[in-house]
Amino acid sequence: MNTDVLLREVVERLAGLGPDRVWRTVRAPGGAVLAEGTGWDEDGLPEDMGGVDFTGKSVVDVGCNLGHHCFMAARHGAAQVLGIDMDPEVTACATALAKLYDLPQVRFETADALTGIGGRTFDISMMIDIIGRGIILKGKAGDFLDAAAALATSEMLHTMRPIYSLERDLDCPAGFLERLYPERFIRDGRFHLLEFALDRLNADWSATVLTPEADLGHKYKYLVRFTRR
Repeated sequence: MNTDVLLREVVERLAGLGPDRVWRTVRAPGGAVLAEGTGWDEDGLPEDMGGVDFTGKSVVDVGCNLGHHCFMAARHGAAQVLGIDMDPEVTACATALAKLYDLPQVRFETADALTGIGGRTFDISMMIDIIGRGIILKGKAGDFLDAAAALATSEMLHTMRPIYSLERDLDCPAGFLERLYPERFIRDGRFHLLEFALDRLNADWSATVLTPEADLGHKYKYLVRFTRR
């Protein structure tokens, strides 16, 4: 299939999705913007992928949306990349984008990471801008951390906001979060998400914050790499 045909297919699929389901800006191979993203760019991975070595590795991106970070991993040398998302129209569009970008090592599946993807594992799992307010209030932060860990044999990449204000950020009533998470992570009117994640994964994983120290004061979410012990 030639590039013009693929480009028309992508444009049509993007139009069908509408702006609310496009999280990162989508570009044509030449750089022209096909759809503006509605997410926070700084919540994603930096262009150098935080210095993580993807060369020759297998990667899974949980909650991949249209595959922005899947394509970045492939361009940084990943041998195989699987993006999973629960929206079949999104994964169909992402598949068309992979063809447009001529990245055959990138595939997409419609799946729920919490119910598993057939026991498959990868060198690296990524969960970029997934664990946030909605996941926290559903009491699912631990479940998503566990799911990412089950998929990875050696490394995980997460972006997460380290601390949430119960009143300003989560807008939850007093005592609500204590029913979902251990009380030691809820103090001074805040939920300490990064601390919770480090504790949850501590038995099997060590962690390094990859966000440069100079950026820690103003980044909305931090990039954290977990390495299996």
